[in-house]
Amino acid sequence: MRIPFYQLRCKFLEKLFEISVYSYRLLFKRKKEGWEITVSDLRKYEVGTLGRSLYVFLHHNGFEVQNKLESHDVFHVLTETGTTVPEEISMQFRLYACGKRSIYGSITMALGALVIPEKHQLYSSSYRIGKRMVDLSTWDLKSLLNESISELRKQIYQKHEYQRTYHHV
Repeated sequence: MRIPFYQLRCKFLEKLFEISVYSYRLLFKRKKEGWEITVSDLRKYEVGTLGRSLYVFLHHNGFEVQNKLESHDVFHVLTETGTTVPEEISMQFRLYACGKRSIYGSITMALGALVIPEKHQLYSSSYRIGKRMVDLSTWDLKSLLNESISELRKQIYQKHEYQRTYHHV
């Protein structure tokens, strides 16, 4: 069964996410320190590092660094997840499955499942992938900007190795 108004429903969620990000930052990130980094700073990282990959992601999508929300874009880079509304929702399913729990992520997943239910298989697939991943929310992402992106992506699926190598204490 095809549900009508797919593009309209996606636009609705996109606007809702754009509006809610400011409230989220004020309510849940007020004590968090921003990285104090710009897209130009990220461009200076060596090719093949997380920092340079983050630059490419931001530049390619026409994004700026979002103060206090920097990790969100790093999650996109590490998981190689796109930025369409269904992809954003699927990333939240993946992160939830690997252990990252947040009110915002839970609301995003619930809204996605309700408003765009035809992407259920994408969400389920992302959840299954997330179950095989380490909990990225425990990583000190800013300190990993000089690290090899390919090595970090390998570590995502090696839970025991991850605990020895990248666990943030």
